[in-house]
Order: sequence, then structure tokens, then C-alpha cells
Amino acid sequence: MNAHQRRRPRRATAEEDGEEPLFFHPERVPVEVILVPNPEAEKLDPAEYEVIGEK
Repeated sequence: MNAHQRRRPRRATAEEDGEEPLFFHPERVPVEVILVPNPEAEKLDPAEYEVIGEK
């Protein structure tokens, strides 16, 4: 049995099509922060819990 070989992608990339590649520039793309309240944590004093991280 022959070894498996990957095929090349059929569609052209943006650079091959003559288009500019996509980008993400934080100053040009608006960032929206959505705060989701936690009813269980609202009753606690900030000294009673530790914020580990945010997504």
C-alpha cells in the first residue's frame, strides 16, 4: 500500500488572487467589552474572592 500524501489546496490564497490578506489591527477594529454579572458573586465582598482571569 502506498504512503498517504496530502493534496495541495485547490483554492488560491488571497495573495495569489491579488487581494490584500486579512488582518487584525486593534486600533482599526472596534473592541466591545461585555460584562456578564454573576449573581452569586454580587453578594460577596471583594476580599472574599480572588479574580483568577478574564476571557
